[in-house]
Amino acid sequence: MDQRIQIQLHHFLAGILCIVLLLTVGCSSVKPAQKRTTPHDQPKKETDAPRVYNPSTGKYEPVEDPKKMVDTIEFREDKKTIPIGSSDERKTGKKALYEVAFLIPFDADDNPSYTGSIDPKVRRFLHYYGGVKMALQDLADRGLRISASVYDTQDSPEQAKRLIQSLDHVDAVVGPYEMESLRDAALFSTRKKVPVFSPWTPSIPLDSDNPWFIQLNPGLEAHAVAIVDYLDTHMGDAKVYMVARNDVREKNRLNLFRDAHAKNTALPSYEELIIDDASANLNKTLLNKLIAHKGSTVFIMPYYSRNDEDFVSAFLRKLHAEKGTGTVFVFGMPQWLTFNKLNSDYLESANVHVSTAHFMDPSDPDVRAFHTRFLEEYGTLPEPAAHQAFEFMLFLGEALNNYGTGFLDFVSDRLHASTGDVFDLVPVYRNPIPEKQNVPNYLENHAIHILHFKDQAFRRVE
Repeated sequence: MDQRIQIQLHHFLAGILCIVLLLTVGCSSVKPAQKRTTPHDQPKKETDAPRVYNPSTGKYEPVEDPKKMVDTIEFREDKKTIPIGSSDERKTGKKALYEVAFLIPFDADDNPSYTGSIDPKVRRFLHYYGGVKMALQDLADRGLRISASVYDTQDSPEQAKRLIQSLDHVDAVVGPYEMESLRDAALFSTRKKVPVFSPWTPSIPLDSDNPWFIQLNPGLEAHAVAIVDYLDTHMGDAKVYMVARNDVREKNRLNLFRDAHAKNTALPSYEELIIDDASANLNKTLLNKLIAHKGSTVFIMPYYSRNDEDFVSAFLRKLHAEKGTGTVFVFGMPQWLTFNKLNSDYLESANVHVSTAHFMDPSDPDVRAFHTRFLEEYGTLPEPAAHQAFEFMLFLGEALNNYGTGFLDFVSDRLHASTGDVFDLVPVYRNPIPEKQNVPNYLENHAIHILHFKDQAFRRVE
């Protein structure tokens, strides 16, 4: 192993090491493999299987067992965001070697062997780690020295807390995954003045202001601003409806979009479409009367839970049937990319757009090169988590190298990772008047892409 890359595995069984090194379904032994193997089992053919969007191909494809899909993580909606300024003075300095700790729930004790039926959650984190390793190699090839220590939190808040308390002399922490553990990590970051990145769970409310805690997954408010900015810029004359069922929480969610749009007083106000229809096919809901005969009609649907997938599917089906010759657009959430009940014909008919912080464009040569390299390295195609980890690790490595341990005060330069994603870390203030409280509650990534489903695939809108 290149001496510039130090990968230290803590609390790993031999089986997890096998998967970490190979990331292949062909590895089922608890013994460490000596060389990469190739999976021999062919996937089951299920002609009637549900379909889900595959970023590797840019198409909707069957999933073998939708019950094993990882549950959708829900947004949090309790913050005010003001993109302004930096915060406390941070410790700064250049070093010959930077140390980064990863707290990941591989849960090795409960996974003594690994086959094609590996838990999708565990597989996602293994792919994430594979992407980290590839980025570390690229950084090492450029002479950047990063030591990455990986700890298995075992999906246990108690274990994660013990690991957090044992960390010392680290320059950044990534994770953990569990909500309770993230709060422990936030306390650690405040006490040690060490940046803690949360790459998986969106927008947890912190008990105190913390300029060292970085939320890489944008919260719902950030997505609302991105969608409204796009609509105001590209569809300012469209008739816009904000969709919610007759539920207080869902209706309150619309305020984020209304407030974002209200900043542009020159444009018509958005209207609410409150659906009070419990039928599976929305039989009592009439959409045809809402479709403009001239111009475009836009429906904003801020639904992100897998429990709402049936409703989203029914709405798209209903809109497809009733829109006639009218031009319609539907704007949804990034979790729609993982929904497996959305018909691709309806997605295309409704001109579905989604906002997302991460996107692997299959037409991008750099993305294709990453897929090829990952396949050659590990014997399997990468999941989106691998690509996200690869880009983030390049971003973090370059930030440390360029600015040292005080890099958070300089990341407004919007550093680019090699495959094109941008990390735009913005202070989020609990107090909406930063002049009265100049310390942010946390930092949040506001680099969000708008995707359009066209020609049977999601494509980035420039």
